[in-house]
Amino acid sequence: MAEKQNKGVGVIITNKKKDRFFIQQKDNDHPIKEFRLKYCFFGGALEDGEDEEAGLSRELSEEINEEHSMIILKKSQRLFESTFNNLIKQRVTFVFYESILSDKELMELENIKINEGRGELVGLKEMYFLPFLIDLEHMLRKYLWTIR
Repeated sequence: MAEKQNKGVGVIITNKKKDRFFIQQKDNDHPIKEFRLKYCFFGGALEDGEDEEAGLSRELSEEINEEHSMIILKKSQRLFESTFNNLIKQRVTFVFYESILSDKELMELENIKINEGRGELVGLKEMYFLPFLIDLEHMLRKYLWTIR
């Protein structure tokens, strides 16, 4: 019997210059202790039988209001995927998308209510020092290396 492959999807939301990013910070009462107050990309685990685009759409609509999630989704492009062992030693494949918004659209996101955690608009230099979920750090480094 084949081992079940866990798969996730996430999107980094940025502007054309790629010098500002809208990212998510988990709540202090997140059920997984290691996730509390950590930063991540908007997204999450795919459900059984769900493809990447459907999963990204569902995750965005769960985390961000429908109007803004549709704008982000329309402007999202698949960048790469990476397979790694997560915190509980499960093999996970994570598909990474990028959504490039106008500066105006990006700034509008700063004022919307996020349904899971909170959203934060940060600069490129800040991205290197924020406490990201350990599972995503290598993907963030890979992404940041490509935009240097």
